[in-house]
Amino acid sequence: MNKKRCINVFLTILIILSSILIISCSRESHQDPAEIIEIKKLAYATMAEQRTPEQFYEILNIWDQYQTKDKELHDLKQNSETKMYMYYEHPSKKGVLLIHGLGASPNEMQPLAKELENKGYTIINLRLSGHGEDLDILEKTEWEQWYNEVKFAYDVLDYLTDETYVVGMSTGASLGLLLAKDKEYDGLVAVAPAAKFKDWKVNIIGFLKHFKKYSKRDLTDEEKITYSELLPTESVHELKKLVRAEKKVLKQITEPTIIMQATNDPRMKKESAEYIYDNIATKQESKGILWFESDEHVILNGKTQEFVISEIIKFIEG
Repeated sequence: MNKKRCINVFLTILIILSSILIISCSRESHQDPAEIIEIKKLAYATMAEQRTPEQFYEILNIWDQYQTKDKELHDLKQNSETKMYMYYEHPSKKGVLLIHGLGASPNEMQPLAKELENKGYTIINLRLSGHGEDLDILEKTEWEQWYNEVKFAYDVLDYLTDETYVVGMSTGASLGLLLAKDKEYDGLVAVAPAAKFKDWKVNIIGFLKHFKKYSKRDLTDEEKITYSELLPTESVHELKKLVRAEKKVLKQITEPTIIMQATNDPRMKKESAEYIYDNIATKQESKGILWFESDEHVILNGKTQEFVISEIIKFIEG
């Protein structure tokens, strides 16, 4: 190849990369409706005051407004809305925040929510921003928005309870780990946390997303209630950014932590759980890894569901 041709090829590549950068920088982001923003402001103003029985029930009233307005303003699929479970006459002193995975919905965590509800705990089964809606909404939602939803739900639950636990599935586990940087809670269950991916293409997803908008997942009719059949590659890129942020804070995490993963997880390498375990600063006696014989990523459901939920409850009950 002669010198002139090399220069032309180089300039062409430079133009393509510059165009990609411009497109990335001009990406439109999904924003919360003004009504939701105002309700959150009201909640934080109320929680800034000392907790009294009156303030306790005022927060419940504000949370009810939030749940109702969130469902009203978003075109949500079946079982995709955020839900709180509480025994109002005898509220539990223990609260559990449930965080689903990427392209999923709170329905993913529903079997666990039901078991925790039977135990009498106060539970928030959270819907992450952009999830359970149209794909174009998810595609425009950034990981920081997912995280802000997690922080808001945690703050409400922490205000209502004396002990707070976090259970996250995959992306939800990564968000739970990141939350430990800003909050102090009583324990974390990280189920199949995102850290080291089996699919090498995730490592260059920031480039690939400009050539492939969606990836398709083979789902049963039952699974389509919970998961998006198409997953925006833009959202996978946001997950990659989240994992990068997560890894930066692992040394700051001291909360008691149990990591759970399938022995043959199709999405995460075995080293994923081990990496989290080795790098968090939690004391040796307060952290552990539980392996489940399975070739499924979502071990909270399927054949391992009963065993996984049992271990989660055992951890929360101490």
